[in-house]
Amino acid sequence: MYISYWSPFFDKIATVKSVKNSIKSILLFSKISTTIDLLNFYGEWSENKIDEIKNQNLKLNYINYYNSKITNKLPKNGFIKSRISYFILFILGIYPLIQYLKKNKPDYLIIHLISSLPLIILFFFKFETKFILRISGLPKLTFLRGFIWKISNKRIHKVFVPTLATLETLKKNKIFDEKKLFLLRDPVIEIKNIQSIIDKNPINIKNYFLSIGRLTRQKNHKLLLNAFKEIQKKNNKFKLIILGDGELKENLVNLAKKLKIYENVFFMGNVKNVYDYISKSLCVISTSLWEDPGFVMIEAAISKKIIISSDCPNGPREFIGDNLAGYIFKNNDKDDLINQINLFIEDSSKNIFLKKLAAIKRCKHYTLFHHFNSLKKLLNDK
Repeated sequence: MYISYWSPFFDKIATVKSVKNSIKSILLFSKISTTIDLLNFYGEWSENKIDEIKNQNLKLNYINYYNSKITNKLPKNGFIKSRISYFILFILGIYPLIQYLKKNKPDYLIIHLISSLPLIILFFFKFETKFILRISGLPKLTFLRGFIWKISNKRIHKVFVPTLATLETLKKNKIFDEKKLFLLRDPVIEIKNIQSIIDKNPINIKNYFLSIGRLTRQKNHKLLLNAFKEIQKKNNKFKLIILGDGELKENLVNLAKKLKIYENVFFMGNVKNVYDYISKSLCVISTSLWEDPGFVMIEAAISKKIIISSDCPNGPREFIGDNLAGYIFKNNDKDDLINQINLFIEDSSKNIFLKKLAAIKRCKHYTLFHHFNSLKKLLNDK
């Protein structure tokens, strides 16, 4: 079997880890000879980003079409500037991608993130390769995206989505044939490696809630800071650690100062080992406005930590249920978030244990091994 992965990106997001883990799952568990190409068109996949795969001596073909003289000069920040850059990169990628597909003829091209280029050339050209669209998160159905999806529907082989909610959303939109839509959960955790990467770095902060994610509007840290202010009023022993970086960092730091909680809020930036912080936290809080179940949620659960999450589209409730495997609050509702945090603080050890147990059981759907078995079945099912 010959599989190629297309996953261009500007900003580091969770999908990047999903792509790497999907590749790792095939290389680790496939019993048949499989060739895998990772396409690097825009400098998104510099070789140091796949060190973890190379370090495990897993064979991955790194196919580089990256032209640094052009790409490095393009702006990546700002909505309008980034869209101009996307358009330029789109034009530059047309010929190389067509030539790659005609020359190498992989069995499958799995398309993540910026899907417009491969889907448009699929409409105009015929390839022996089967195109698979992997939709991550809750798709924003803009006119352009809807148009591209519709014109490629007849030729696209299959569409994979990470949650049942997204699957139902796409079925209702009737853009893709229902028979082409399939659930394929993200590969988040590699069970045997979890314990080995915990306790690598000492953390001196005690009694802290933990938030992990890019400092962007989606993650809704503003809500978290305002809620934490109220928690602090009742008990000032609690701390808040925020892992991640992004364009809203300065605004959030200023807000923490304005709320007079800055001395108890720690902006730690990006860290290599989130499991250290998760393992020593009181619980993990996600205030996202939209989100799949999310890597953070699964990583917290497998680390035997409670999750408090917004009931946002399109996935947390699918994992947590009605407070069965954690605590869930109304999306973007500060009062309900405070209520759920207080409920956790005051809850019995028995209830908390049962929630942790339920969450751990649900993690089995998000392992690399489960992802590989599901992907193998979907690829072999003609």
